Amino acid sequence: MDIGEITGAWDYATLPGNVRIGDGCFVERRESFKRFRSTRDAGLVLGTGVKVYTWTEFNVEPSGAIRVGDDSTLVGAVFMCAEDITIGKRVIVSYNVTIADCDFHPHDPALRKQDAIANAPEGDRNQRPPLITRPVVIEDEVWIGIGAIVVVGARSWLYSSFAFLHYYSRRSCGVRVGHDSGVYNGTFFDLGPSGEVDVGDYCTLVGAMISSNGRVEIGDYSFISHEVVLADSFAALPWVSEAAPSSSVRQPPELSISIGSNAWIGARAILLRGARIGEGAIVGAATVVDFEVPPHAIVAGNPARVLAPTPPREPTM
Repeated sequence: MDIGEITGAWDYATLPGNVRIGDGCFVERRESFKRFRSTRDAGLVLGTGVKVYTWTEFNVEPSGAIRVGDDSTLVGAVFMCAEDITIGKRVIVSYNVTIADCDFHPHDPALRKQDAIANAPEGDRNQRPPLITRPVVIEDEVWIGIGAIVVVGARSWLYSSFAFLHYYSRRSCGVRVGHDSGVYNGTFFDLGPSGEVDVGDYCTLVGAMISSNGRVEIGDYSFISHEVVLADSFAALPWVSEAAPSSSVRQPPELSISIGSNAWIGARAILLRGARIGEGAIVGAATVVDFEVPPHAIVAGNPARVLAPTPPREPTM
């Protein structure tokens, strides 16, 4: 083996013509491109001063393209790109971080069977069902911590990777954020090994603290205000980095908390395991909920009680 191929001292000009590397870039390992198959005119663009270390992999489908802004550092980013991933300027992506714009396999059982047959050694990959993609955009100066799995929809916004400070999920997709959603300063994903959060489209999380080793679902158009806590127990605390049995991680996590579409959660409300917030419901400030709230109801108090129905309202964007 040529030692230069793993120390950055190799000829970048040997890369495909649709890989564009800016001035002052450092790419440590040639093997980072072994699954780069993009046929687009600019399949990969690295801005000036980008550093790409050994553990980074560019898994790019023929239709995919990745753009990385100036002065960003990719320590161990595993890109899985079928259409479009954009990384801003001065972004840091730490070890073992997966960034994907597609899950690459259909959910429908019949289509999944068709996909498996097409991918078999004697199969015809041209018969694979079409991939469903959602472009990923990570804005300037974001830091993404160790082991995060990021699936962020188009035009959605993540304030900071500090949100993943206590993130220990080992789920295949620990956090999914739909399109046109905002995750703002003060939001934390404190997830245990089996923790999983699914945020819908057009949502706003102003400062939600989510502490769970189960599944948390947040429906489309929902609004979660400052210092709201969604937790498995009343004495929740950050998870420690401890191994979980691989079998438990493979099993679907138990639903801990769900918030229906177009629900509003007031400041400092507390939603505990068992909370099921119905569509269009409003939870008052500092309310404690661990039960099912009917659709279009207003609840408040500690313990919470239903005060009145609220007329159905149109979602706002």
